[in-house]
Amino acid sequence: MLKVLTWPHKCLSTKSEPVMVFNDQLKQLVADMHATMLASNGIGLAANQVGVLQRVIVANVPGTTSLNNVPLTLINPVVVERDGELVGKEGCLSFPSITYEMSRAISITVAAQDVTGTYFEIKVEGLLAICLQHEIDHIDGITWANKLGKLGQQMLAKKMRKIVGR
Repeated sequence: MLKVLTWPHKCLSTKSEPVMVFNDQLKQLVADMHATMLASNGIGLAANQVGVLQRVIVANVPGTTSLNNVPLTLINPVVVERDGELVGKEGCLSFPSITYEMSRAISITVAAQDVTGTYFEIKVEGLLAICLQHEIDHIDGITWANKLGKLGQQMLAKKMRKIVGR
């Protein structure tokens, strides 16, 4: 189990570096991230949320038939196509017990690599598309706080102090 960092930890606002080495250490990080995500009742997790500044995300959205309900790992992911728009509430492991309304594409195509370095592309929609956009924002150093004005950030900081005690 890895420790999930909470906002305003510096790693959450730092853009992650591309993965260049595909080895057993990367495979262990991915396995630990999946275990942490599941134990935290999350559906997605970015490496910088656990203090690792690499472009690695994992996701596990129940009922996602397009991926045969298999937990997903994306290394160096990039959204190459977006379609539609949906506004809805999102949660985040780095902002426990808080949700925010966000606007996201309904369907996306993502180019990425797997843990062996093999390139692939996937087209996803619905909750999985929202999840992947959220996690890709994370590895780009973008959180909800970046999308709020100064007053919104102050209110968020107050909520976080109550929740995590800082």
